[in-house]
Amino acid sequence: MSRILTTLFELTLVSTAFSGARRAGQLDFNYQQIDNETVRTVVESYFKVGDYVVDFSVNQMRKYPTWFPRSG
Repeated sequence: MSRILTTLFELTLVSTAFSGARRAGQLDFNYQQIDNETVRTVVESYFKVGDYVVDFSVNQMRKYPTWFPRSG
């Protein structure tokens, strides 16, 4: 059970890192190039998990502006 949870956690971290890199570099992944519709849906959902984690984290940090001041 712990191995499954560890693997899911690591997959979430990788998806979150990809999401952050996509946003910072203003890049996007072209899902339409994937021919298999099932694989396309899985990849799109995988990246959405990272987007959700990034959005959730940013919203939580905005609640504490003294701890996480805006730069710039």
